[in-house]
Amino acid sequence: FVNIKLGLDKNKYMKWFVPTYAVATGLAGMMLLVRGVIDVLLQAGKIETLSSGINGMISGLSGLFHVILGVMIVSIFVLWIISLKGEKKIESESK
Repeated sequence: FVNIKLGLDKNKYMKWFVPTYAVATGLAGMMLLVRGVIDVLLQAGKIETLSSGINGMISGLSGLFHVILGVMIVSIFVLWIISLKGEKKIESESK
């Protein structure tokens, strides 16, 4: 809603920031789910051990998705700030 209010819904950058953010959110959540299921299976004794490669892969992918989330959040806020500064400049010129 903020994007529409600020007129950013047609911005070329915002058109790929929001979908990228949504995909990264889903994938980070999926990795949290995978980690949780594996931890429960380890605690229940259904699996005996987890290889260090798999453990590192899960942690690495989760970290990568969280970095993407952070970059997208900062990028969206920067676009909002730039848009608000542009609106204030237009308002001050019209007075």
